[in-house]
Amino acid sequence: MLFGDTLKLTGKMVIHQEYGEQFKIDTFEKIMPETVAALEKYLSSGTIKGIGPATARKIIDKFGEDTLNIFKFEPIRLSEIKGISKDKAYEIGEEFNEKWEVWQIVSFLEGFGISANNSKKVYDALRKRGSRKNTRKSIHTCRYCLWSEL
Repeated sequence: MLFGDTLKLTGKMVIHQEYGEQFKIDTFEKIMPETVAALEKYLSSGTIKGIGPATARKIIDKFGEDTLNIFKFEPIRLSEIKGISKDKAYEIGEEFNEKWEVWQIVSFLEGFGISANNSKKVYDALRKRGSRKNTRKSIHTCRYCLWSEL
């Protein structure tokens, strides 16, 4: 998890012997930033190589509510921002979408008790097999293949 991530947490309050009352997380899900401000915070965090606070602000100012769709479906349009070449725009889009896909897989598999580390291994193995697109669908279709990947 990184600064700027929005998470949905489920769990319960517990009393720790040494630290007192705490929230014990049972499951978590990374949620796509739902507001322009949340997306700017996420992009400003340095999670995506080549995007810092200043560039994040420029992207948000240019694309506003469409920013997420630009990253997901038209990343070449990021080259409309001064300082981002077409090659860099493509790289930024690829990195954004890959990171998002990994988190979706982690959240999905966590529901089956598979750790984040093992979820990443599954993602990497499926990617090597050419299943990067629709990885969740690949997992759903071939659930028993998972164990061979772990």
